[in-house]
Amino acid sequence: MNTNERERRGKELFEAGAAICHGVYYRVADNDMQYTIFRGKDGRIFCTCANQKEKSKQDPLYRCEHIYAVKYAALARQQP
Repeated sequence: MNTNERERRGKELFEAGAAICHGVYYRVADNDMQYTIFRGKDGRIFCTCANQKEKSKQDPLYRCEHIYAVKYAALARQQP
């Protein structure tokens, strides 16, 4: 999946209600799996999915679809 496809999939996950805030972290449900997305002490955002773990090793700016889902959820929470 390229960046645009991951962002589109993340928006679909958000719109389906799959990104749930649990205080300092989010959980995203995707294909019967649950992934945790959180901000590390260094400020970077992490996801527990295999794609994020592997692909961010080569590209520190890589974002999986679950991180994009959280992006949309966080933006929605900021709306009045």
